[in-house]
Amino acid sequence: MNDSFFDSGKSFEECRVAVVPVPYDGTVFFGKGCRDGPEAILKASKFLESFDLECGFDISEKVGFFTLPEVEPVVSGPEKMIESVENAVKEVVNKGKFPLVFGGEHSISLGAVRCFDKKVSVLVFDAHLDFRDDFEGSKFSHACVVKRLKDEGFNVVVVGVRSCFDNISQEELRFFRNLSDVEGVLNSLGNEVYVSFDFDALDPSIMPSTGAPEPDGLLWREVVSFLRVLSSRKKIVGMDFVELAPIPGFEAPNVLAAKLVYESVGFAFRNKVYPDF
Repeated sequence: MNDSFFDSGKSFEECRVAVVPVPYDGTVFFGKGCRDGPEAILKASKFLESFDLECGFDISEKVGFFTLPEVEPVVSGPEKMIESVENAVKEVVNKGKFPLVFGGEHSISLGAVRCFDKKVSVLVFDAHLDFRDDFEGSKFSHACVVKRLKDEGFNVVVVGVRSCFDNISQEELRFFRNLSDVEGVLNSLGNEVYVSFDFDALDPSIMPSTGAPEPDGLLWREVVSFLRVLSSRKKIVGMDFVELAPIPGFEAPNVLAAKLVYESVGFAFRNKVYPDF
């Protein structure tokens, strides 16, 4: 990948955010193509203005993004791929940078989240629960990522769910169909939060570029409004954005994805940049 996310010419040391592209979709079983998601987001970011009206400042200038080389796909299987992502993100976290991971399929989120303490809650935006114990012979399929995160001891909350393979109880997993109960979502989380955003959480009317679209999804304004509140109440420690499957010649969803990434990071850093904002 030759593109960077909002490359301002700053060095790694000068940037607070390290972008980790992961072009992998090895376990996707329906609509493939999310391996091209990271490159699409990087390219689409060049269409955006750097001053953000929602956040009230130039995110690129105040925060700084440094795009690292992609984590190369591992063909031997998802478990090894997840380990590669973990190694890449751990290096970023150990150097005091905020990890921003671009997938690729959702299984890679497990590797990124493993780099944090179990006190960190994981807020997953997804149209699907991804709570299968195994799928197509693998416990590390993208359809199992939430189950693996729970099994490894993380507090996981899922928002945007419209599809699941079984009748999962709220005792097994805390999940919400939409964002009508903002306080319920916030109260389910600890003080530190890692955000994992699967683009199929969004309604297909605004985000058709996913491998498994589901109707009646989240819309732009409610997501942005929620992220603003989340960042004011919780400390966001890292993020990933996954499952964008670009449609050739159709740039609007890619630009939407890049804009959502940009503003999400802006919200995460807003109180650090302007403590009294």
